[in-house]
Amino acid sequence: MQIGNWEALSDKNNAEAKSLSVYPNPTNGTVKISSASLISNIEIFDITEKSVYFKNINNNIATLNTKDFARGLNFAKSWNKEVSIATKLMVE
Repeated sequence: MQIGNWEALSDKNNAEAKSLSVYPNPTNGTVKISSASLISNIEIFDITEKSVYFKNINNNIATLNTKDFARGLNFAKSWNKEVSIATKLMVE
């Protein structure tokens, strides 16, 4: 699956994608992103692929305030040492 110019999911990072959790989703306030492995960075993109948020995390869990994100469909992209994973994030 492609989102813009970057790969969202592939066979090599599918196991990592399954360990990524985004909750609550949809959200209207804060959202927690967690993973079995260390999350280096998180970036949020709106539906036009514009980056609207970036943060260095260096932890297995991150809590984000979504009040400044566009309502509707957004994409959360997270990185660890080996792969990047993208997932849908719905903001109400």
